[in-house]
Amino acid sequence: MNKLLKKIISGMAIVSLLLPITNAFAYTPRTTLSADDCNTQYWAYSATGNVFSRNWALSGGNCTWYAYGRAWELLGKRPALSVNGAHRWYGYNDGYERGAEPKLGAVGCWSDDASTVGHVAIVEAIDGDNITFSESGWSYTNDYFKTVTRNKYNMNYSVGGIERKFQGYIYLPIVETEIVDEQPLVVAEAPITAPVVDIKDLYVTGKLIPVTKPDINIYINGKYMPFSERAVNDNGTTLVPARDLIEAFCGIVGWDNDTKTLTANIADSVLNVGLDSNIFYINNTKIEADKPLTMNEKGQTMIPLRVVLNMIGAKISISDDYKNIYTEY
Repeated sequence: MNKLLKKIISGMAIVSLLLPITNAFAYTPRTTLSADDCNTQYWAYSATGNVFSRNWALSGGNCTWYAYGRAWELLGKRPALSVNGAHRWYGYNDGYERGAEPKLGAVGCWSDDASTVGHVAIVEAIDGDNITFSESGWSYTNDYFKTVTRNKYNMNYSVGGIERKFQGYIYLPIVETEIVDEQPLVVAEAPITAPVVDIKDLYVTGKLIPVTKPDINIYINGKYMPFSERAVNDNGTTLVPARDLIEAFCGIVGWDNDTKTLTANIADSVLNVGLDSNIFYINNTKIEADKPLTMNEKGQTMIPLRVVLNMIGAKISISDDYKNIYTEY
């Protein structure tokens, strides 16, 4: 390899102690994304690659899939960004600085008023007040990548009648330097677990109370799926946080607080269910589940895992005493 080859690497490099992180470096914008690019570690959905799933029919994935991979590419290592929906990225404590002014390589973040849907994109060019982003989107029907130029004073936009309001930028600590030789990227991943408990141990004054019990691990196509709250085993039915599970499949979750009704859209399927009801409607077809949609003490809705898997055509391939659940999608 040419020893003068330059690469964008993490701001944790020694040079960052001497130079401020600015946009003065020779930034290389990304204006295309090929199907082969999608198979690189940055965007390849696998145990050691991108944490976000892909739409295999289009090679690419949703906005978080692309932005997470592009951030990895820019940093030269796995980013500390949120692994949840785009609307959660800006408020997530990842250790990166945030602000209202664009910088090359920064992550632009949007969310709706209800904090249920959002968008993320990467700043690739700045021309006065015009900001060019690279991005992807699950709703893109013919293309999984594009560049979009927005005016810095008019960043809000609407999709499907829902307005995405601009929140700000996440500044990735990127800096350009010279490297003598390139070493293969080694990703050391600490095991992540989500505890499981018996539901009979949780009911205290009618509410679910978390207690420490053995762990449960849920895998999709061999990849571990993290949740923000512990899963529970209700007499053989695994209940998981509804929003985490649905967004893991790039779905959109809605909640009507007046009617206590949850709605979800994943690909071409629509789910509707009321709180404390075990009657689920998927594309207007009535399905009776073993357990109802319930709510824990933190106000998180818990949904039977199998209902969502059936909704998208996934299945449980192996389950060993509800400690490890392997699903195929």
